[in-house]
Amino acid sequence: MSFPRIFWAIFFPALIAWSFSTQMEYERTANRLGVILEKRPGRITSVYHSPLIMPGMLLVLAVAAPLAMGLRQGLDYLLGLMLEVFLLLSVYYVILLCCLPLLRRVFSARACATLWILPAFLYWLPHMWRNYPIQPRLVLKLSPHLAMILAAVWLVGFVAVLVWKIAVHLLFRREVLADAYPVTDPEILALWEREMRLIERKKPISLLYSEKIVSPMTIGKNDKAIRTLLPQRSFTTNELQLIFRHELRHVQRLDVDTKMFYAFCQAMCWFNPLVWIAMDKAAADLELSCDEMVLYGKNEGERRQYAELLLDSAGDDRGFTTCLSASAKTLRYRLKNVVKERRRLTGSLLVGLSLAALLLCCGMVVVSRTYGTVDEVVLSRFETLELGTVYSTEDGSDYSYGKEEEVFAWDEAALKAALGKVQVTKVMDSTAEPDFSDGSRIYFGFYGLWMDLSDEWLWIHNSHDMQELRGVYRVDSPVDWEAIFAALDFDAPDPDPSPVRPRLHYYVSPREYSEEPMMAEDRLLKRTSFGEPVLPVDEPLTNWDHAGGIHGYALPEGATVRFEFNYAPTWYTVEVIGQNGEEPYTVQGEDLPENTMELASYSANYRIKGHFRSHRNTAYDMEFYFQIELPTEE
Repeated sequence: MSFPRIFWAIFFPALIAWSFSTQMEYERTANRLGVILEKRPGRITSVYHSPLIMPGMLLVLAVAAPLAMGLRQGLDYLLGLMLEVFLLLSVYYVILLCCLPLLRRVFSARACATLWILPAFLYWLPHMWRNYPIQPRLVLKLSPHLAMILAAVWLVGFVAVLVWKIAVHLLFRREVLADAYPVTDPEILALWEREMRLIERKKPISLLYSEKIVSPMTIGKNDKAIRTLLPQRSFTTNELQLIFRHELRHVQRLDVDTKMFYAFCQAMCWFNPLVWIAMDKAAADLELSCDEMVLYGKNEGERRQYAELLLDSAGDDRGFTTCLSASAKTLRYRLKNVVKERRRLTGSLLVGLSLAALLLCCGMVVVSRTYGTVDEVVLSRFETLELGTVYSTEDGSDYSYGKEEEVFAWDEAALKAALGKVQVTKVMDSTAEPDFSDGSRIYFGFYGLWMDLSDEWLWIHNSHDMQELRGVYRVDSPVDWEAIFAALDFDAPDPDPSPVRPRLHYYVSPREYSEEPMMAEDRLLKRTSFGEPVLPVDEPLTNWDHAGGIHGYALPEGATVRFEFNYAPTWYTVEVIGQNGEEPYTVQGEDLPENTMELASYSANYRIKGHFRSHRNTAYDMEFYFQIELPTEE
């Protein structure tokens, strides 16, 4: 498992657990003391951020993916993403639903309520796990035709449920606000103002009476639209205080956003009845968590009064509202917890560990619509494939530490037969390199197709003509390495070498602390292919601040530097530029015996410019540079 994945699985859950613990302690203290603890107008006590970040991020991807990737590839990407989101929500909520009775007995209601929104945090960075390929534990294979049919059916259901949820909310809002009128009692308004100050509410919330409700509720998301409604009945001052604290706690936690997130999850998993049941339980835990906070530190008499208030106000909530006593079917459990105080664990560690488990499990189950042999999936889609360079290692390490060989003769039929019969399944669209940690690994540099193969992975990280092929594939059958290598002739000479960009190694003598050559920084000035137009150059200018060389080492008088080019230049010059204002001078390469020159006796920058002829009638104008920085005198 990659380090970035482990880092995020530790850092982000720790951040969420810390946020949960901090906000819960703040709410408890403020509720118990009944005073403003910190002057932070507009303070929100939701855990880290609104859960609507998840549907918002998915909506952005739904618009951006087809524009960035092209319609076909973008839709394919979105289909895979939505299927993974559906699987994640379904599996996680079913597991949580099964564990809920135990969790409610052991942990705080706030912790249980927070567990329901943890999947939203995964989409804070939508590619957090997708860019770090892992070996999936389960791959669900769907044919492209079946996948499109299922996607179309799902999309119709998703839109229908979402439209229905929004319509129900808008109709309910219109109904309850149609005859609503402001509360004018000075004592009630004074208490309302005091409770809003207690939660450090920045913008006031309208308090209204409504004939259409039997239970107090808050409706609306934005500051301009939010309203708290009271039924037309009399309440005592203590009852009003309990009602206000309950509803304002919902406001401070952004629980209307949470209710909208629940509706989104139901729409995403509209044909999974267990998710619908789970979201009902989640809504109940949302109310339980507010009950828990309102009654924190209260005596038995106050608890019984609150229980009677819940009984008298039992009603029905619709739309994206928070309601004091919304559902009669959850009332029995709420009353059981309200009347008698129960000692439970806060649950900060539970929240952090649950999110860490979600992060680590992401990508373990994937849906693939591309699978078959390498020939079926990749090779057969190209009319011709010309092989250029092959890199190979025996331990899966990076090629710079392995064996690099160019192949100029190969048995096309034998290689395609050996390579083409390998069974693969695409598990990720990401072009991030998978973990080639064990066994043989080989890179095929076809013209227009770059691919790596090991016993576990096939990684296509470039495909000029068919970008949809790019990604990570799981290898599902043994790789016949003997047949693959037998089809490659590593000893055949290059009949027409490709152009090679010039390089410069330089040796400083004497140099006691290292006998290895150093490579000069380089910059391409111009590349010319005869018979073709001059290719544009878009490379950074000479950067002396990051130039390599010797820094802070004393060199004896008469020290020299010898230049070794990877092939002989037509001509070159060496410009010596003093770092402390010394007069610069230039030496012609033809005047340097064996490409060796004496170094300046002071700290200087060395710039080598030259013209080089490569293969296939290609010429380069290059610049190389390095520094010799002597110790400063005390």
